[in-house]
Amino acid sequence: ERYTKAVEQLGDEKAPIRVGGVYTLVGLVDEWLEEESLSENEKLKEGQVIINNLCAYIRSPFILASHYDEYDELSQVIPTPEVIYKDKEEKFYADKATLYSEADVRLEIIKEIHDRLQGSDKNTPGAWSDFEYDFSGSTFFYPIDLTNSYYAKPINFRNSIYKSWANFSGSTYKGGANFRNSIYKSRANFRDSTYKGEADFRISIYRSWAN
Repeated sequence: ERYTKAVEQLGDEKAPIRVGGVYTLVGLVDEWLEEESLSENEKLKEGQVIINNLCAYIRSPFILASHYDEYDELSQVIPTPEVIYKDKEEKFYADKATLYSEADVRLEIIKEIHDRLQGSDKNTPGAWSDFEYDFSGSTFFYPIDLTNSYYAKPINFRNSIYKSWANFSGSTYKGGANFRNSIYKSRANFRDSTYKGEADFRISIYRSWAN
């Protein structure tokens, strides 16, 4: 029941309620992993269902993100006198608030996942390192911090677009790491990472500094 309600909250029009749904789902994963009556495989199976929901939310398109990039209008403090928001000042501020509130929801998902991909010591697994993550086709219109993360299973960032900086430095990938066909419009940092499986960076575009 808690899971069903949390998934419904993710579809709410109000950002604080969506964030509440995120926290509930994250808490449920933690509870599944601590459930002593289940085997390790059963714990991971139940938790993976929720991880898939969180990843699907990150992958879901958000129309205002295209305005943020194409004309860079929503990144401005005030509306520009041309293009989309010409003579539409009220709509500019409303869309800007909507964009930023949605970014906050997605950033919270990334943060909660990131916090659980790091062990207490450097380059050691975190509580959520044994899950698979599929962020393929995502448009990240907000900065991404996944530094020092440990992935025991494959991770997929294929066909993604990064409109702000992305930092994957110091991470360990035991399974496959797929960053193929991605576009980085700001800084991209992969330094000091370890790849123990296949790592695919083919057909990618870096429009700024890349390490």
